[in-house]
Amino acid sequence: MRPSERALGAALLLLAIAASPARAEGAFDPAHTAHVIAVRNGRVTIQLVKAADVGDHFALVPVTFAEGDDVARYTICEIDRVTGLIGSAELERGAHASVGDLAIPTGHRPVAHLIAPTGWRNFTSARILARPTWVESDGGGFALLGEIAIDHHFTAPLHVGVALEPASLISSSAGTGQGMLLLGRVGYDGDLAELGATIGYSSHTISEDVGFVWGARLRVGALDGFHAAFELLARTASDGTTRSTVLNSFTAEIDLPVHRSVTLGLSAGGSSTWSQGSFLGKIFLSGQGAPGTFILIAGIGVVSVTEIAVSNFNFGVKGIGPSLTLGLEVRL
Repeated sequence: MRPSERALGAALLLLAIAASPARAEGAFDPAHTAHVIAVRNGRVTIQLVKAADVGDHFALVPVTFAEGDDVARYTICEIDRVTGLIGSAELERGAHASVGDLAIPTGHRPVAHLIAPTGWRNFTSARILARPTWVESDGGGFALLGEIAIDHHFTAPLHVGVALEPASLISSSAGTGQGMLLLGRVGYDGDLAELGATIGYSSHTISEDVGFVWGARLRVGALDGFHAAFELLARTASDGTTRSTVLNSFTAEIDLPVHRSVTLGLSAGGSSTWSQGSFLGKIFLSGQGAPGTFILIAGIGVVSVTEIAVSNFNFGVKGIGPSLTLGLEVRL
């Protein structure tokens, strides 16, 4: 081959190399790197490229991650199950992962962000809860405060929800009485704060508490971390000659995570027909806040329910006493 032909061939080769796409310097090749193939129920499943052992640690990083970046800024998981080239691990509280994330071996250990975990987005939660107690007089009986709530947290910092919070029931030899507070909520829902509006309808066998209610809800702190939340509701009352705005009810709660799977809390609330104060434990049976999470709610406290017996509108029926709290929250 003549020198001119060799020069032409070299030039064409250099042009081909320059025109071909190249990965960024230090970038990982996703085709030859372990990566996340599933995230569900607080667990990640990883497609490995070489054998791994239980106890190995992986950093779950986006595909844009480049060699030399600090893996400690990302989610770290510890493999606890291995089948062939498939490994899986449980995520810590506040840890996030997405299908397609790269799994980079690391010496760092998993860290639970208990106080201010980054919130999961785009999920629906359903909660049911009951607080029973007994009637202290009128031949004995029972009383119950119950809650049912469904909330959706959008990808954007927006939250909407509906709730029966609470529904009250009391029964004794003197008769029965019941009430409900049906609510709708909408508002800003960020990682460290929530601020929204509440509207609803209050219905009781005590007629003075019947009518539309409105108010606001505030949460300071992370939903699944340390936070305090308050809700105040008002309604219009009449004394026969004038109408005025009065306090209908209030609720307050404080949550403090003490373990990746346990949160302790205080809850209180009341109106003219019901009140309660409880010490609660929330146990994450599976998951850490993402869709697929199941949370058992249990506690002890005091409950009071006051209604007028339907069978005798001139006789007040009251139940007050210690109460057990039992509930379940599911995230979808």
